Amino acid sequence: MLGKGLRAASPAAPTSKTRLRADHHLSPHHHSTETTVLPPRITKSPSQEQQPASHPAEASPIIKYSEPTSISIAAGIVRHRNDKPRCYSSPQVRCGGAGRRRLASYSVAQGISMFTSSEIRQTLSSLPIFNYLPKSPSSTYSHGHSRFSSDLESSASSSSSSPASPSSPLLRETLADEKPARPRVRRQQSSPFKIHRVKTLFLRVLAGCVVVTVVTMAFALSGMRKHTTKALEKHLDTDAIWKSFPQMQSYYNGLYEIIPKSENVPENTGPLNIPKEPTLSKRLFRRSKSPSPLKPASKPESKPAEQQKPKPRPIPETVAYNPYPDYQSKSYKQLWQGSHVDCVPILSNITSTSTEMRAYKGVPRGLPDPYYSSYEVLGLDNDICFDRRTRLGMYGLKDRDEIPKNAKEEGILYDLEWKDVDWKSIQKKCVQLNQDRFAPLPATENESETEVETETEIELEGEKETRSMPDSSTKQFRARTAVILRVWDTYRWTRLDYANLRSLITELNLKSGGEYDVHILMQVKDDKIPIMVDEDAYARVVEESIAAEFRGLVTLWNENMMETWYASLGVKWGGLSIHGAYRSMWFAIQYFAHKHPEYDYFWNLEADIRSTGHWYHLLEKVANFSKAQPRRGLWERNSRFYIPSVHGSWADFSAMVAKQADASESVWGPVEVPGVQTTYRTPKPPVERPEQDTESSWGVGEEADLISLTPLFDPKNTSWILRDDFTGYGQERPANNHRNPYWAGPPRRASIVAVYRLSRRLLEVMHEENTFHGHTMCTEQWPPSAALHHGLKAVYAPHPVYMDRRWPGKYLATVLNNGKNGSSGGAPKSIFGYREHHFAGSGFYFGSYWPRRLYRRWVGRWDSEWQEKWEEEHGRMCLPPMLLHPVKAL
Repeated sequence: MLGKGLRAASPAAPTSKTRLRADHHLSPHHHSTETTVLPPRITKSPSQEQQPASHPAEASPIIKYSEPTSISIAAGIVRHRNDKPRCYSSPQVRCGGAGRRRLASYSVAQGISMFTSSEIRQTLSSLPIFNYLPKSPSSTYSHGHSRFSSDLESSASSSSSSPASPSSPLLRETLADEKPARPRVRRQQSSPFKIHRVKTLFLRVLAGCVVVTVVTMAFALSGMRKHTTKALEKHLDTDAIWKSFPQMQSYYNGLYEIIPKSENVPENTGPLNIPKEPTLSKRLFRRSKSPSPLKPASKPESKPAEQQKPKPRPIPETVAYNPYPDYQSKSYKQLWQGSHVDCVPILSNITSTSTEMRAYKGVPRGLPDPYYSSYEVLGLDNDICFDRRTRLGMYGLKDRDEIPKNAKEEGILYDLEWKDVDWKSIQKKCVQLNQDRFAPLPATENESETEVETETEIELEGEKETRSMPDSSTKQFRARTAVILRVWDTYRWTRLDYANLRSLITELNLKSGGEYDVHILMQVKDDKIPIMVDEDAYARVVEESIAAEFRGLVTLWNENMMETWYASLGVKWGGLSIHGAYRSMWFAIQYFAHKHPEYDYFWNLEADIRSTGHWYHLLEKVANFSKAQPRRGLWERNSRFYIPSVHGSWADFSAMVAKQADASESVWGPVEVPGVQTTYRTPKPPVERPEQDTESSWGVGEEADLISLTPLFDPKNTSWILRDDFTGYGQERPANNHRNPYWAGPPRRASIVAVYRLSRRLLEVMHEENTFHGHTMCTEQWPPSAALHHGLKAVYAPHPVYMDRRWPGKYLATVLNNGKNGSSGGAPKSIFGYREHHFAGSGFYFGSYWPRRLYRRWVGRWDSEWQEKWEEEHGRMCLPPMLLHPVKAL
C-alpha cells in the first residue's frame, strides 16, 4: 500500500526495497537497514485522471487521507486521530499527551534522515504530520544527531517547490477539516500511574504473603494431624463426656411417689426427657454437675424442727409376691417327675419370722428404663418394686452393721431367732422330702482321705435313706443346681451379708423344693494351714471365719491343693501363680464339682453381688431364655450389648446382628484349634453350614453349658490387660510380660464379671484340658474359650442394667458396641480395656461405683442427715428387681 502511494505521488521514485521492521520497535539510537513506510492512502480525483500525462504541473495527484492515517517508522507506530496513540520504548521521552505527539514528530524526522532519495523525502515532507514538528528541535530529542536540523531545513525549503506541499491549495482543501491540537506543556506533577503501580505492588506482596501463610499452615497441619487425632481421641476417651450427663434423681423417689407402671414417664427415655447427644463443646469441656440427691449443691438452710418434719402421707398397700410355678397344677405334674413339697415349714418350726415376700404394685415416679438389656426379653417382672423391709426384713435386716464372729457373743449381740438355725441340715431335709423329683445319684467311688466330709447319703431324723427310683415314663427329672458363693477366710461379714445369704437359701432351696443348694467356697489365704490333712485345723478355720448357722455350707481350699491337682500347670504370668483365685478360680470350682456329683449345673456368685428382686425368679428366667436360644448366630449375638432404645425388639436386634456379622467368621460347631482334641462330649451340627439351618432350629430347647451375664467378646486386639493370659497353646509369653510377642494366640472369648452358670459337661471339658493337655486361661477367658473350642452352647443373658446418668441411647450404643463389625470386642477401641471407665456409672460391672451407692441408700445407710430427711419427705426407696455388682463394705 505504501509503495502504490509513493509511485502515485512520484512516478520516478526509486524501487528500493529498503525497509524498517516495525515489529522490532527500535529506539532512536538504533537504525535498521530495512525500512517500511506506510503512507496515507493516496487516491486521484476523477478530474485529475482525465488530464493528459504531458502536463506535469497538473498531473500532481490530490492526496486524500483516509481515516485512520498511520505511519510506522523506526522507533514506533503513530496512529492518527481515531486510533489510541501508543508510547514506545524511549528512555528520554515522557509518555502521554504532548509527549506522544513530540515522539511521533521526532520519529518521522528520524526516519526521513535515513532515506537517500530526495524525492521520497520531499513527498513525506508534504504529509500533515509535519505541521506538528518543532522549528528548532530541542536537545531532548536530538540525542546527538546533527542531521536532524539540516533535514528539517531542507524539507522546509523544498516544500514550496514540491507539487504535494502542504501549502498547496489542493491539499489545503482536502485538509480543511483536519484540526490538529497544539502541543501543551504539562506541569510536573505526580502521575496517577505511579500511584497505581504502588497499589499493584502492595496487592502483589499481600497476595504472596497470604499464599505463603496458607501453604505453611497446610504443611504444619498435615504434620500435626496424627498427633492431634491421637490427643483428641485420648481426650474423648476420658470421663469428661459421660460425667457431663446429668445424674437422674428418680431412683431415689420413695413409697410416696409410687405410680402404676403404665402411667410412668421414664426420666431417660420419656418423650419429654430424651437426652441429646453430646456436642463438640460438651465433649471437649466438662459441664458443671447437675444437682443430685447424692451430693447436694449446698447444705439446706436450718429451719425449726416443726417446719422440717413433713406431713404424713399414705403408704401404698403391698401384695404377696410368689414367682414360683404352680407345682400342684395338672400341667406341671404332667411334665415333671414326682410331687413338690414346700420346705418353708421346716424353717418356721425354728424361727417365728415369716418368710412371705411382699411387693408394691407400681414403680417410683419417673423411674428410668434399663439402658441395656430389658425385662421383656427375659420375661422378668417390671411393674413392681421392693423396699428394704419387704425384701430383707424377714431375713434379719436390722440397724446394726456387723455380726460378731465369736460364738460366745452371739447370745447378746446377735438375733436370737437365727441362733439355732443350721442351714446345711435344713437344705438336706428339703432335698430328702423332694427326692422323687430328681434323678438318682450316680455310683461314686470311695472318697479320698483328704476330703473332710462326704455326702453320698442323706440322713433324715437319724434314719439312713436313699433316693428311690421313679417309674419310667416320659416325665422329666428336675435338674439340680449348686449356687456357689466365693469368699476368703478373712472376709468381714456384715448383717447385710447374712441377710442376703439367708434370702438365697430360702428363695432358691426351701421354696423351690430343693432345686437349688447354696454353698460357700472359701479360700484359705494362709497356705501354711494344713487343711488338707488336719481335720481340726479345717474345723478351726471354719469356726473363726463365719457365723455358726452357715458353717455347714463351707468348703475350704487353698493354692497348695490346686497345685496338687494341677501340677503340670506351673507357669507364672504377671508375677501371679496360675493356681490362685485371680488367674484360675475355676480350679476350685472343678474340684467342688468333682466332690458333688449330685449337681448338674453350678452358678458362680461373688460375695459382693446383690439383687433387689427375687433370686429364683431371676435365675429361672435366665435359664429359660438361654434354653430357647438357637445356635445360628448365637456367638455373634453374644458379643453385643442389646440397647432397646436403639435396637428395638429382640427380633430386630437379631436381624441387625445377622447383617453386621461376617459370614466367613460365623461360629458353627467346634472351632478348630491346634492342639485341641474334641471328645464324645462335643456335639455335632445337624447341617454343614449355618445357612442351611433355615428354621434356626439347632439349639432350641438345649440347655446352655455356659450362661454369662455380660457379653462374650473377642479379646484379641483389645486393650484389656488379661487378653494374653493363656497357657499351653504353643509359643508362650516371657515371664512377667503382659503381652505375647510371638503370636495372637488361639481363638478365644471372654466375659468380664465371672458370674456364670456352668454345666457339668463344660467343667469336665475344662478339667481334661487342664490335666491332659496343659491348656488354661485366665478366669474371665477360660470357660467361654473352652466352650468355643468344643462346640458347647454358650449364651449371654441380657438382664436389665441401669445407669446413674442420662446417656443418649445412640451415643451409648456407639461406646459399648465399638469393636469389630459392630461387636463389643476384637478392636483397639473396644469398651473392654482402657475405655472401661464408661462403666463407672453402670449397675453391673466390677469397677462401677454406683451399685454400692444405690444399694446403700436403698437399705437405709445414710451418708449425711439430709439424706435421712429426703426419705422422710419421699418415703423409703422402692426399687424394681435389678442385679447390682459390686456392693462392698456394707
